[in-house]
Amino acid sequence: MVTRKHSNINLWVNTDMSRLDQDVHVIPKESVFQRFHSNQHFGLSTTFVHDAQLHYGTNQITPPRSQNYFWLLFQQLFMGFNLILWLGGILAFIAYQPLGGSNLSITNLALGIVLFLIILCNACLNIYQKLKSIKIIASFSKLLPTVATVRRDGVEQQIPTNELVPGDIILIRMGDVLLADCRFLTCEGLKINSAELTGETKPITATVHCTSQVLMESTNIGFYSSLVEQGMDEAIVIATGDNTILGKMSGTTTKDNSSNETTNLHREVNRFVLFVLVADIISIFILWITWLGWLNYSHPTFITLTGNILNSIGMIVSFLPIGLPSSITLALVIVAKRLSQQRILGKSLQIVESFNSVSVITTDKTGTLTKNKLIVNEIFWDTDSESKTIENEEDESFTNMIIPHTIRRLSVGSLHVPQHLTAKVYPSVERSSFALNNQENRSRVEVFDDLILGAALCNNAKTSLVKDTQRKHGIRKRNSEIHVIGDPVDIALYNLCVYEFGMEIDEIRCLNTRLRSLPFNSKNKFMITANRLEWKKNTILMAMKGAPEVIIQYCSSYKNNDGQILPLTIEIKQKLLHRQEMLSKNGYRVIAMSQQKLTKMRYDQLIQRYEERQRSGIIFNQDFNGFPIEKLLFPWFFLLI
Repeated sequence: MVTRKHSNINLWVNTDMSRLDQDVHVIPKESVFQRFHSNQHFGLSTTFVHDAQLHYGTNQITPPRSQNYFWLLFQQLFMGFNLILWLGGILAFIAYQPLGGSNLSITNLALGIVLFLIILCNACLNIYQKLKSIKIIASFSKLLPTVATVRRDGVEQQIPTNELVPGDIILIRMGDVLLADCRFLTCEGLKINSAELTGETKPITATVHCTSQVLMESTNIGFYSSLVEQGMDEAIVIATGDNTILGKMSGTTTKDNSSNETTNLHREVNRFVLFVLVADIISIFILWITWLGWLNYSHPTFITLTGNILNSIGMIVSFLPIGLPSSITLALVIVAKRLSQQRILGKSLQIVESFNSVSVITTDKTGTLTKNKLIVNEIFWDTDSESKTIENEEDESFTNMIIPHTIRRLSVGSLHVPQHLTAKVYPSVERSSFALNNQENRSRVEVFDDLILGAALCNNAKTSLVKDTQRKHGIRKRNSEIHVIGDPVDIALYNLCVYEFGMEIDEIRCLNTRLRSLPFNSKNKFMITANRLEWKKNTILMAMKGAPEVIIQYCSSYKNNDGQILPLTIEIKQKLLHRQEMLSKNGYRVIAMSQQKLTKMRYDQLIQRYEERQRSGIIFNQDFNGFPIEKLLFPWFFLLI
């Protein structure tokens, strides 16, 4: 753990400390980089990061103070049922002495001692279960995401979130949660939801320029805990841990410790106990009124004062369900422990209580209850015939694979079926499976190449260096591995292109330069990119990827298996939508891909016209970042599982 001491450098040289928290959103980007000793393309240096961590400390908000054990002991001894039992125990001792007189009854003394022992045992059990539940709930935090994608020493890498420091260049994308306060550097359709901090549920369109002199109102600043609802961006960290806006407000925004939380079940139990307690008091009151007003005068020898006290004690003990609260807590702790063993995240006992009776969970949120990993299982193109299943003749080493990896198509002919991806086996497609000795097969390869090229270019997944710190035998060891990071769909298509078809995807992206993009968002349900084709200098490939039901409506033609471009009629669209619905019912996640090729002149004219309308203040009903999305080529289907 890094502590704030022995920093070797002056991090605030030439900086007005009085305006440090006020002008970071106003000053130019170059001044921000100078202030935090950073660079957008290089990031921080490894040597500087160490000094920065010593100065700033870890990127963690100080948790709320844990519950005082002495106060917890007092609560368990003198509150709730135990308060009534104390009364019963005291009455038992009074019945023994002085009311026992010369004829002392050892039974009364034993009763008082037993009641006090019950109080002590009940308090100890409750304290034990409370501490155990606190420990289990605290262990859930280990299941939370703990890495951030940053650029350091000019290399993109993933690091533990608590190692972030001001000046780090972080890469964020749709679905991420901001891990520190930051200033945006590049915004590609970026929208931020800061509801947890501000209470405003409407997403804010982020910008790279200051829009308000007030830090909290400027749209070029993102705050810790904000959710990225759309787009992607690079940002520079300006505050971490307790120095973030949320950290400074932690006294009012941090939720109470889960150990103090009263669940709905506990509330119902307490309501029932209160009813029983009131009934008990009323019954004892009636008992004493009856004894004082009638029995003590009409039948003085029937029952004595000591006997009536013992009857009251008996009513207290018999009426009250002493072990009920402990039983409820014990049951929730057992459920929480089972959830923890299954690596299911429960942030509090209230959530555990809600899930302890659930047997089946239906969800469409990939990653919420799954590993958030997808694999391209099938590819469909053409519309002329039903799909064909190609049997995979695998050797015995692949017979135990959970998901048979095949590629199928909707027309005659087939691709060579690649093996299922394993950790170390990445076989490529053998293009020899296509006999290129006639025009028909050459057309088929061209159709398929357009599909795979679109999957490579309309894709934001990329490789990154992931650093992982492990502790073994008391020694910290840092491991570094190359991982593919990005959206699960993009990662699945990236793996398809690289490992199945042997594509040098980074080289292909470098040669076919991306000119413009429209990131995926939940409203449009598609992503669009425009790339200049390397082998056709005057041609721009516009690729569109997303939900089939959305993309199909923008298509007007399709390319069949023979390379012929035919009109996409309403009947064919309905057939495609029906097929997509059937595939979805079979558990597939269906992604459609469509394309359009434009001349460089035509593309420049469209973008220039779009930017002129933007400058003139024209409001677009649907803003697609200048892309023409009409008359697209028929969508191909990727089936992911």
